[in-house]
Amino acid sequence: MKVNRSVKDIRAEELLNLTRFRRRGPSPGTVMPALLLYVLFGYVLVQKTDTYLFGILTATIAYGLAVYLYYGLAALTYRGKGRLLWLSALTAAALGLFLTGFNQAWTFINSWLMIILVGFITGRRVTAGMGNLKIYLTGLGIIVFFNLVLYVPQWPEMMKTMTGAAAEAAANIKSYMLSGGYDRSLADEYALNLEKMLGMMTRLIPVSMIMGTVVQYSIGFMLFFMRVVERGMLKNELPNFYRWKMPFAFMPVVIVTILVRLLGGEVLQLVADNALLMLAIYYCLTGLALSEYFMNKMKVSLTVRIVFYIFLILSNLYGFFIMALLGFIDSFKDWRKVTVAESG
Repeated sequence: MKVNRSVKDIRAEELLNLTRFRRRGPSPGTVMPALLLYVLFGYVLVQKTDTYLFGILTATIAYGLAVYLYYGLAALTYRGKGRLLWLSALTAAALGLFLTGFNQAWTFINSWLMIILVGFITGRRVTAGMGNLKIYLTGLGIIVFFNLVLYVPQWPEMMKTMTGAAAEAAANIKSYMLSGGYDRSLADEYALNLEKMLGMMTRLIPVSMIMGTVVQYSIGFMLFFMRVVERGMLKNELPNFYRWKMPFAFMPVVIVTILVRLLGGEVLQLVADNALLMLAIYYCLTGLALSEYFMNKMKVSLTVRIVFYIFLILSNLYGFFIMALLGFIDSFKDWRKVTVAESG
């Protein structure tokens, strides 16, 4: 029998869910200090480090704090603490600019505003009842935009430097091999292959830098949604990993990007290379989800799964591209019969 619930009943249930979330979710008492600590570790201490290990430590802590902020800021906004969020963010930003001495003002403002906006918009859109895939893509778009604004002016010089370093490394290894008695043709071939490999890595610097931030956001996003679901907001439930699937709507993007790569000039080819790698990463994840789905369906033992993933890791780029290809094909073949709603 179909039960029609009144608006009052639905609102009472939502308030109960929100109350449960408030009891155990991030609070201003943890998020606000994290804002200040992120400034300290991400922009103050990193400039004053004298040792490599201390630099790695501060960068790791700053990375973890950024993940927590994506999660915590979205949670505070969802809980109706938006004004407190912006007040605390502005205070921390002012402190950060003061402590850094305005040496990194543009970098700091860009990164800071990106985290605050993404956290705020994520929380607001969940409150509005938007689906989690649309929310994720909105945050992803903001992150890509801010990274492009920050890094595009830097990439030409950075890539020029890296290209010179690649040529120098190839020349050094060739000289070392010749002095060690290796055949000149072998040394030439090895140096050429090394230069090509480093050249490809140089071409992919943009997407590598952007994906560093995207991973932070993605982890924080999943933490936030898992906590929301735990509190009972089932309309925005994240699907199990083995139900993840790239929407078919991305197919035209892939086709256009490939055509640009084949027909465009040098700059457009560079853009296409980075865009294709970014898409391949997401298709790879959904390819892994597809593999996990069939292993669950066939009741594959844990030992066999571990062996499978070890071989996948050892296969290096081959495994990556195979999983990406599987994810790409599944986006239109839909072997699991996953709807858009089920996949997020």
